[in-house]
Amino acid sequence: TPAPAPTPAPTPAPTPAPAPTGPAADCPTGFSNVGTIANNTLRACQLPDTINGNLVVPARAGTAYSISGRVNVGTDRGGNAIAPAAGSTQGILTIEPGVTLFGSAGSDYIVVNRGSQIFAEGSATAPIVFTARQALEGQVSANTIGLWGGIVVLGRAA
Repeated sequence: TPAPAPTPAPTPAPTPAPAPTGPAADCPTGFSNVGTIANNTLRACQLPDTINGNLVVPARAGTAYSISGRVNVGTDRGGNAIAPAAGSTQGILTIEPGVTLFGSAGSDYIVVNRGSQIFAEGSATAPIVFTARQALEGQVSANTIGLWGGIVVLGRAA
């Protein structure tokens, strides 16, 4: 009698695409490429000085967004919402879940001017993180303070 045919070797299951291990190649439209940070693991894309109209900060692998100096969302539209100040412009800043933004000094901050808006809603699995460059580079301790300026939201008092 003939010998039984050998059992075929199992076909290996496809492996998922590997997670990115380095910085993104470039920055999205509307942002300046200011190099890499965190031991060349993140592309640093700088927010513009003034955001007029709509700007979406997209979540992208290997990317962190730099806040440099004062970043204005719109210009001050004045105290009357019905009759905005002449020459003023509205800005709308939308930050997608999973985005990381950083400042490098206490003078790096975002100002949402009167009549402008910020939308930033993360989730437990994709939080929006505002932090300092030093934290991204592992250079902070429990006593480190004042590494970036924060977010200022200006409004109209009634």
